[in-house]
Amino acid sequence: MADARNFLLNTDYPMDKIAGYKTGSFNITYNTTYGWYDGQATISHSHGVYPLCTLVWSFNANFYPSYTETSINDVNGYQITCRSTTSQIEVYGWTWDGPATIYYKIFYFIPDNADIDVASTQSALDTFVINTDYNYTKLYLAGSYTGINTTIDHNLGYYPMVDIWRLVGTSCRRVIWADVKPGAYNSESLTTTALILHDGSSTTWYYRIYADET
Repeated sequence: MADARNFLLNTDYPMDKIAGYKTGSFNITYNTTYGWYDGQATISHSHGVYPLCTLVWSFNANFYPSYTETSINDVNGYQITCRSTTSQIEVYGWTWDGPATIYYKIFYFIPDNADIDVASTQSALDTFVINTDYNYTKLYLAGSYTGINTTIDHNLGYYPMVDIWRLVGTSCRRVIWADVKPGAYNSESLTTTALILHDGSSTTWYYRIYADET
C-alpha cells in the first residue's frame, strides 16, 4: 500500500465526520467571590454521549488572530478551555488581567463506540464536501480505553498526529496539548510504534490516531 501521507485523500482510511459545529461569544467579567475574571458559554446537545470537542477562540469576531484551547495568550494571560458532558458543552474563560469578549468556534466528533446516528453537517447543496486545495486527515485507528494504563500499537514507523480526550469527573476534556508530540506529557506519551496511556487511577480516554504525520 502506498504511503498515506503522500495523498490529500486516501480511500484506504475513513475521513472524520464532524458531528456538530457551534460558534458564539461570551463575556469575561470580574468574579467578586474569587477576585479574578471569568465567564462561560453553555451549549446544549442531545447526543447522550460525550462529544469530543476541539476549540478555536479569539478576542476578535473575525478570528484574527485565533488560538486553540491549548493556547494561553502570552500578552494578556487569558486561558480558554472547553469541556463536554452527555448533555452540554461548556466553554470557560479565566484570567487575572481584566474583562474581555471571547469569540469561539467548536467542532466535535462522536466517540467511535457510540451507537447513534448523526445528521449531516452540510448546510447547502452548493457547498463543497471535498476540496482538493486542502489535505484531509486519514483516520488510522480510533477507540476508547478505561483503566490505569494501556499501550495501543499503531506501528506506523513515525510519530502520527493524535488527538486524545479524557474524562475528568463528569466532563470530557481534550488533552491540553495540540497533537501528541514525542515524549511524555501529562499521562500520555507517543512513540513511532505506539500510543501509551497511563494514570495513577482508573481513567477513560478517547483517542484518534491518524495516518498523517505530526
